[in-house]
Amino acid sequence: MTDSEPDAVGEDEAQPELCDRCGAVIDDDSELYAVVRDSSVVHARDPKLDGGRMIVACSREHLRDLREQYRKLPFVDAELWSGKIYRAMDQHPAGMSEEELVHSLVYRCRELGLISDATASRTYQRLRALAGQPGFTAESVSNFPGEQPSLLGQAFDLASKETGLSVPQLAHELAWTSTRVQDLLGVQEQRPVLRLVQ
Repeated sequence: MTDSEPDAVGEDEAQPELCDRCGAVIDDDSELYAVVRDSSVVHARDPKLDGGRMIVACSREHLRDLREQYRKLPFVDAELWSGKIYRAMDQHPAGMSEEELVHSLVYRCRELGLISDATASRTYQRLRALAGQPGFTAESVSNFPGEQPSLLGQAFDLASKETGLSVPQLAHELAWTSTRVQDLLGVQEQRPVLRLVQ
C-alpha cells in the first residue's frame, strides 16, 4: 500500500477539529482559532505559551461567545504558578520531592532578597522541627489523590471509543504532560510484563 492510496493513514494526516462551543465536527478547513487568557493552561515544554488557551470555533458567533466566556473567567496567578511549579518538578532531571522544592524556594527567596537571613534561618529550623510530625512527613502527593475529575475520564472514554483519542493526543491538546493527564484520568501506564523463560 502506498501513501497515495485512500486507505493509507499517515501520521501527519490532519484530524478534524471540534468546535469548543457546540462540539460540531469541522472537517472542511473552515475552523476559526483564537488564543484566550486561561490561568489553568501550562504548556508541557514552552513557558512562553503558559496562560494562553487555543480555542476552536465553527463560526464567528461561536468564536465571539467563547472569547466572552473566557474573558469573564478570573485569571488566577496562583493557579498558573502552581502549574509552572508542577512542570518544573516534572522536568527536573533527577526528580524533585516536595521537601526539595520548599528548600529551593526558600533559598531562592533569600537569594533574591525577598526574605531576610533571619527569616530563612527560622524557616529551615521550622521545617526541620516539623519533619517527623504527622502531616509533615515526606510523603508523595500521589498517595493523596484529591479531587478526581470524573467527567474528564468519561469524556476521554467516549472520545477514545468514537475517535481513537489517545492519552498523548489529549496531553498535546491540553498542553499538559502525558504523566499529568494519566494522573487525572486515573490511567496507569501500560508497560509490558517481562517473564524469564527457562
